[in-house]
Amino acid sequence: MAFTFMPQEIAARYGAAANAATVLLIQIAGALYVAFAILNWTVRNSPIGGIYNRPVAMANVLHFAVVALTLLKATLLHSAAAQLARSPGVIVATVLYSVIAIWFALVLATHPIKQ
Repeated sequence: MAFTFMPQEIAARYGAAANAATVLLIQIAGALYVAFAILNWTVRNSPIGGIYNRPVAMANVLHFAVVALTLLKATLLHSAAAQLARSPGVIVATVLYSVIAIWFALVLATHPIKQ
């Protein structure tokens, strides 16, 4: 929600120029995360896995895997921007996104009905 309503402050916090393009991209990212949260919230009581809610599971796998790979790539680069990516917070985020991506991949591959 903060990305949607406080893009200038977020840009300033991370040292980015708060120009129109940056603000717009931050707001778009905020809208994406809010929409994704609503999607996951609306299916929270439905079975997920196997053939049940497969699009939701696939969307979660794709999102978390792509972000995990992007963060991993950023932490392994040898550039000035990689210094920020090697901060403890980014490393923790990389691990969390990786674990959640693996978890959603397992959910996607297994049947949700209990034995």
